[in-house]
Amino acid sequence: MRVNENKDSSRHGVGGSCEYHAGVLRVAGHLHRNQLGAFRECIEALVADNQMDVRLDFLRCRYLSSMFIGHLVDGILRSQESGKRVVVEVSPEIGHFFEMAHLDQLFAYAVSAKTGVGSGHYPAVV
Repeated sequence: MRVNENKDSSRHGVGGSCEYHAGVLRVAGHLHRNQLGAFRECIEALVADNQMDVRLDFLRCRYLSSMFIGHLVDGILRSQESGKRVVVEVSPEIGHFFEMAHLDQLFAYAVSAKTGVGSGHYPAVV
C-alpha cells in the first residue's frame, strides 16, 4: 500500500491522499503538484499488479491538478492494453473536470455523489 497525505495543502486548505492496494486506487481530498510523485507510484503499482479487475476511486477527490491527467490516462490505457477490466468512479467535481478535458473520448467513467464508503459496485467498465 502506498499513501501520500498532505495535511496542509496549498490553495484549498484541505489535504489530499492517494493509495493503491489489491486492485483499488483511492484518491481523496485535493491533490496538488507536490503529490505527483506519490500519484505516479500508485499508478505504476496499479499497472504492474496482477489483478485483472482494477478500480480507480475518485469519489472523495474534489480537486486534481491538470498535471495528473497524463499519468492517469496513461495508467488506464496501459491497464486496458494488458487486458485488465478498468472501472473509474469520480465525484461530480472531478467528473466536470474530466468532461471539460474530453476524457470521455479516451475512457469511460461514472460520476457519483456517493462518498465511496462501501459502495461496492462498479458502474463504469472500460
